[in-house]
Amino acid sequence: MHWVSPGHMVWMAFWWIVAIYFIIAAIMFVVDGIRSRADSHESPESILKRRYAAGEINSDEFERRLAELRRTKDAA
Repeated sequence: MHWVSPGHMVWMAFWWIVAIYFIIAAIMFVVDGIRSRADSHESPESILKRRYAAGEINSDEFERRLAELRRTKDAA
């Protein structure tokens, strides 16, 4: 009955901990994906304003894109 040795029990506990860790990590990954999709219902104008505030686009680009958004919104 060498499978009941204390060394075997330590390794078995270690692998259970590893398995539980990966299960929790997978659940957190799925939950974060659901949250990010729920947060992505931001309007195009607010996304544009956020990008302008962050310095990703300059004022000319901001004005051009904002005008395009408003023009396409009015056409729809």
